[in-house]
Amino acid sequence: MHTFKLGSFPIEQISDLHSFEWRLGQWYAASTYPVRQIAVSRRFDMQPPITRLQKTQQHMTRLARQAEPLLAAIDAWFEDQSANPLDILAAYDVEERAWLTSALPRRPDLQAFLAAACNGQIDNPDTAKDHWVTIAEQLAMAIWPLPWQKEMIRFYQALEERHLRSIEHYLLTWEPADMSAQAVQTQLRHAFARDVKISEGVPSILGCAYAEEATRLVPLQPGYPYYAVLHSYEVRGEWNALSLHPLLEGNFDLSVVIDVDTLPRNKAMRMAETAHAAAKLVQRDDTLIDTRAARVLHDSERVMHELSVQSLHLVTIAVLVSGETEQALEDNVAEIMSRLGTTLRLTRVAGAQGELMKLWSPTPTKRLDLPTKPWNMLSQGVGCCAGIIGYHRASSTKGLLWGLDAVRRAPLFHDPFGNNQAAHMCILGKTGYGKTWFLNQMTLRATAIAGWKVIGIDAFRNGERIEQAAGIGARCNWFGLESSVNILDVVYDKEEEGGWIGKQVQHVIGQLAMLLGEPGTNAQGEEELLPRRFSIAERGLLDQALSALYAQVDPDGLPHEMPILSDFVAILEELGEEETDRLARDLRLFLSGSMAASFNATTTIDWDFASDINYFDFSNVPETLRAFYYGQAIGAINRYMRDGSRDRSRPTLLLIDEFHYVTRTEAVARMAAEIAKVARKYRLAVVPVDQNPTTFLDNKYGLFIWENSTGKVLFHLDDLPARRVGDAISDLTSEHVAFLSQAVAGQAIMIFNNDVYVTNVETNLQETRAFAGS
Repeated sequence: MHTFKLGSFPIEQISDLHSFEWRLGQWYAASTYPVRQIAVSRRFDMQPPITRLQKTQQHMTRLARQAEPLLAAIDAWFEDQSANPLDILAAYDVEERAWLTSALPRRPDLQAFLAAACNGQIDNPDTAKDHWVTIAEQLAMAIWPLPWQKEMIRFYQALEERHLRSIEHYLLTWEPADMSAQAVQTQLRHAFARDVKISEGVPSILGCAYAEEATRLVPLQPGYPYYAVLHSYEVRGEWNALSLHPLLEGNFDLSVVIDVDTLPRNKAMRMAETAHAAAKLVQRDDTLIDTRAARVLHDSERVMHELSVQSLHLVTIAVLVSGETEQALEDNVAEIMSRLGTTLRLTRVAGAQGELMKLWSPTPTKRLDLPTKPWNMLSQGVGCCAGIIGYHRASSTKGLLWGLDAVRRAPLFHDPFGNNQAAHMCILGKTGYGKTWFLNQMTLRATAIAGWKVIGIDAFRNGERIEQAAGIGARCNWFGLESSVNILDVVYDKEEEGGWIGKQVQHVIGQLAMLLGEPGTNAQGEEELLPRRFSIAERGLLDQALSALYAQVDPDGLPHEMPILSDFVAILEELGEEETDRLARDLRLFLSGSMAASFNATTTIDWDFASDINYFDFSNVPETLRAFYYGQAIGAINRYMRDGSRDRSRPTLLLIDEFHYVTRTEAVARMAAEIAKVARKYRLAVVPVDQNPTTFLDNKYGLFIWENSTGKVLFHLDDLPARRVGDAISDLTSEHVAFLSQAVAGQAIMIFNNDVYVTNVETNLQETRAFAGS
């Protein structure tokens, strides 16, 4: 006997229910041993994420208690010397000093200074002022998430009171001794087309000891619910894979058992023949009208015909109903008994509640003394019952809370970095429907709640709002033409597979095409810089000149050690070709005016990624040059991602808003795709954000990221873009596509690992205040 935990899925994603029922039924037809399927619907347990966050908060609270007096003293000393930070340090014991030290960078000079200050070897706080500033910054950065964590715990607790539900599915099998659990697991994965895990057993349904009364089970400890077991005695009408789903829609704990025993084919045929003969005998009496006999005659003929491709099964369906009080139990029982009408008739047998509860145990049915009447079903009928696996609620609490399932009232937690998978996510939606709000919420939850790092690229001042919300936890870097950018900076690592020079050369050629482009409009009528189209000869000579230039460059060199455009112009002129003379002249003239300070100098942009949240805002850059600056940012991030000193154990989200700026230049789009290709081993996730699906679907590099994203978040789209997305994602149904064009602000379709959810994006009070207006 083995127990398996079945991965469920939203059944609305199944376009052909008949084929789905048939596939499940065929597995039961081939399984000659008893099988018991169990669905358990419970209140969603928010304690795991609450406990996880409370542990983090306790550590941070303890650090804050020690850090805050020191931070106040540092500020007071340098403002008016009204407090002395040395006095605060002197009062700390050894353990408190260790806690304080753990929050600071592992710099020998800083550690030595702090040890000297704690030991009274420094008399004046003015000594090493830079060290005090660093200590203050690092301590503040270590504790800034604390208020966000406190508010999130309150939010989790509030969600727990909102009748949110979870569901788990199990399968018990009594296979022959010569069949391994792994073999059954493989068969189940094929039949159910979802993940199947071998389980140690079904989790306990009853939380404490119970006393059996005539028609119910009574808890022996206060605070636990009452239970009653109902079981089927008649099945009628047309069934499909959705038929049992209404049983699971209540706001109370409930579990459904489908117990299946497969009859040998010869025995099934004899039963059908016997029933057919008896019914035919009754039909011979013309004076007697027996509708039951007529039905049995028809059914037995169908069974005899279908037994060539199906099996016959004995099926018992039982429902465990709970109630917080005796009266609540009676109300819930009455509701469940009437929920399926005549399709499924349920009864409540007095005096058998304890024995019926054994259906939720590993005890095989043949060993139970059950007052049940199994119902005869062909395999496809059993497949319809097994379709309960399509009643899906997310039950995981790992990762971030992204929203609430609007259909089945379950929180959607998802860890994009789980199982060491590629964590990329695409966010798509029309302006004004919550895309930016969701991006801000995801940024703060990723850093303050999950402890991840976030890098954001933006052109519409969103980083300013993030900086205001997170304080010292975020740094927004503002860029314009006053910041010099050296397009010759090396953006590839010297250990790059296939060599760094070739990729660096192609990157610079793409950037030169942007720099020497001309203003124009794209296919959507938007103003942009149209890249210069180099001839074959020009591209070849540019490649030759750049290869010669980089042959003399150390890829690990500092920014001031990198060549600048005037150095490159000189190499072009040395080649003495007609094309290079023309290119050199164009570059020289381009740099002769106001652009020289911006593009013919060492880079002054501080590509700093030290903060928890690092935003790079290009809203002050002219529209025609934004794609170029996005390319520079992508190049800097590419180099940072591969930096050997970077902490790769800490997941990083790379948010690229207005992703169309990336796809406008082939070299930049290619680099973004290359980052996405290798990002998994660097614990980095690419999260492109845009308004138009063509940004992803009509660009080969955008399409690569789209197809390799394990998550997609789709906000409101107009009708044509919504249909385009529906064609691109096979898991979306026509109902999903229609929803996209009707969704209001805050509603989205979220797709995680091929499961599709209609979702409400909900925020806590602090997020609501911080992001108002975004």
